[in-house]
Amino acid sequence: MNKNALKYIKIINLSNPQRAFELLENEFIDIMYADYCVENGLVMLLDENIDADNEDDLLFLKQLLDGILPKFEETMYDVIPYTPDNLSFDIRPAGPISEKFLAHNISTFEDAAFFIRMMPYGRNQNKTDLTTVFADGCGTCSTKHALLKQLADENGVGDVKLIIGLFRMNAVNTPKIAATLNKYQLEYIPEAHNYLKWENQVLDYTHKSSSYADFEKDLIEEIEILPHQITDYKVAYHKQYLKAWLEAEQERNLTLDELWTIREQCIADLSVLK
Repeated sequence: MNKNALKYIKIINLSNPQRAFELLENEFIDIMYADYCVENGLVMLLDENIDADNEDDLLFLKQLLDGILPKFEETMYDVIPYTPDNLSFDIRPAGPISEKFLAHNISTFEDAAFFIRMMPYGRNQNKTDLTTVFADGCGTCSTKHALLKQLADENGVGDVKLIIGLFRMNAVNTPKIAATLNKYQLEYIPEAHNYLKWENQVLDYTHKSSSYADFEKDLIEEIEILPHQITDYKVAYHKQYLKAWLEAEQERNLTLDELWTIREQCIADLSVLK
């Protein structure tokens, strides 16, 4: 798949875009790649040899999708050519983050975001130095999005916002933590998640299948922060909310330290390859 081709289709009128994303994520990898969910739809990145503006190519793609989606009760969908309002700019040697990407032969923000999205999920040795994401070969929602925010700032793109969103992390939107939640008889844990906002878009590059649709319905509140605030500030903000949540839900019979330990196990669950 050539990420630089920048040719897309949008699958519209889907009843469950996230399920469609999971079904199609690796199904036609040499032809089209599930990129991100939108309201009632899914955006697919196309191989450079496929042209969605060509009626024959568009029909070919529709026929491929017809072999899968109707089996999962997606019968009302349609496929249209799509040109997304992408956040992209050329990376200049304007700072340490920019220079790291350029050293990896990554010269646009769009390619940088794709590189980060495909990077494995895992905690970093030193969150105060965002360049360690490259050395560690992994990142979390915090370090991945702080890195991309810093990249935008270095290149003078100041309208990219780094967000903390508190959401109800449960077994539906985060299946890997189901066993831990079940062990402690918790329906969910309020989790602090980082992502970017640009214009009217939420951009989540935590892992290859990340989408705002994953947690949108479970979002509690969100605030804008700066890259250096992903460490102590984020932890303090998160714990303050958890403390108030426990006080309002006294039947849970947990201390803040006990709940934080459970939360840490959930985060460890996310790093396990399955």
